[in-house]
Amino acid sequence: TVILNPAFSCYPFHWPGAIFAIVYLSISFQCFIMDPFDAPDKIRATKGDLIEFQCRFLKMIPYFHFAVYTSFAVDSEADAGLTNVQLPVGDRITIGVALLPFRIRDLLRKRFRIRYKIVENTIRELCKNELGCRVNNPDEVAIKKGLGKPLDPDVIVERAREFLRRNLVENYNLLTKNCEHFATMCRYECGEGFSQQASAPKSSDGDNHSRSETE
Repeated sequence: TVILNPAFSCYPFHWPGAIFAIVYLSISFQCFIMDPFDAPDKIRATKGDLIEFQCRFLKMIPYFHFAVYTSFAVDSEADAGLTNVQLPVGDRITIGVALLPFRIRDLLRKRFRIRYKIVENTIRELCKNELGCRVNNPDEVAIKKGLGKPLDPDVIVERAREFLRRNLVENYNLLTKNCEHFATMCRYECGEGFSQQASAPKSSDGDNHSRSETE
């Protein structure tokens, strides 16, 4: 018979707190063993790389945002095929997911859906919280998952830009359809996205990202 210490019997195990602690420690450990985050102009990114941005939700909970690095200075450069070698890396364009504010009509109907669209931002704009960024291409993970090797950089960027041109608004899902799913979907041969932050990878092919909600 196991006799519990009465001093601890009044303190039930707090599952949410334990889960938060595990997630926080795992993310902190990942930050420790990988390349450190750096200032926007100090990273060495090439066209088609995935840029990982360190963020904080409510200035407390760590998470990572991912976007595809295009190497272009402005959108028009992509169409013209121009490059500007003198422009700092921090002022070059990425393509990724951006969350949209709640709509009043959804709140009135008690439909608490998070929506997103594909947008362009410079690296510096995404690093304005001063937590830094880094190149993070999970190529080995993609190969282990059977998603193939990275595509040609021009193909990666063009795939991201194709979603940008569609100007779609879609429902966001933290576990199955987040920013990392989009970025990895653009980079690898199989056209499926995955997220190391989320425990449930999901196919994010063109059909998934083309089903939108009309405004």
